[in-house]
Amino acid sequence: MEALKRAMAKAEDLKTVPNARTLFGIIAELESLPVSADLLQKTMLPKVLQETVRRFPAALGAGHRLRIRWRDAFRQDLAKLKEAADSPSAAVAKASQDDVALPHNPTSIRGPGEKNLLEGLVPTPPGKPLRKQQRQQRITAFLKAPVVS
Repeated sequence: MEALKRAMAKAEDLKTVPNARTLFGIIAELESLPVSADLLQKTMLPKVLQETVRRFPAALGAGHRLRIRWRDAFRQDLAKLKEAADSPSAAVAKASQDDVALPHNPTSIRGPGEKNLLEGLVPTPPGKPLRKQQRQQRITAFLKAPVVS
């Protein structure tokens, strides 16, 4: 939370920078700020920095280097989030480690002190054939039909 507050304050400072020397000082402070993908999205710091650097061309190099560093940090955070989302959850991992076996008769699944959980369930009837399959059957029948001359 503290980093977010500092970043918001620096974003406001960037919007009101009076000269390039002050901008270099703010850029130096921003370099020491711990950033994450969430912080960069909430504060829009890269965009604000880019707009400010356009007003002061002397700081183009420093601003560009900082934005590249932020972009790399952003991509790394997104990669970590994607990796965490793709990996099985801790509950699934724990369940796979425990040798939990279903009873041999699935019609009598009961929790402790509960009635039969499958009682009263009706099996669903088979669905209609897909339209694509029906169309393919008509095409095949047409192609197999004898040619009348």
